[in-house]
Amino acid sequence: MNKYSICFSFLILLMNSLLLSQTDSQSDSVESKNIYLSMTFEGGKLDYFHNIQMNTKLFNMLQVESAIGLNITKTYFQSTFSPQLNLGIGYDLLQKHENFMLAPSIKGRTTRYKLNEDVRINYLESLIGYSLLWGDQWFVVHGAYFGRGTEYINSNYFIGLPL
Repeated sequence: MNKYSICFSFLILLMNSLLLSQTDSQSDSVESKNIYLSMTFEGGKLDYFHNIQMNTKLFNMLQVESAIGLNITKTYFQSTFSPQLNLGIGYDLLQKHENFMLAPSIKGRTTRYKLNEDVRINYLESLIGYSLLWGDQWFVVHGAYFGRGTEYINSNYFIGLPL
């Protein structure tokens, strides 16, 4: 693993330990501002991600989420630093229920990793789906998304070659 992978992994582990060691008074102050921090796991065909996610509710109906995480397969097993950033927004259909939330939502996601010193691959995805949340103080969340993505490659191979 390179130095970026180690630093980023340490940051995620530190955030996980802070989330798990919160006292009731700290979690109450976070909940009173309608900001929730969570750890998430996302899986796809080939990649698995571990994320730190922040959710907030705007105007008692819009659910906004943002997350930062690591590609588990590429970072830990292939020694390639591969971060992921997510941003999404959804509409809470069950506004009257405090312990349930069903939110159809759209999400944008970007992932990047280095193939070698000269080539970097970037993925951009736009997804549509839903999140189902249940709980009072501890929450269980299920979400399913599908969408379209694009891939582009940054390469330094053609820089400085004569025409």
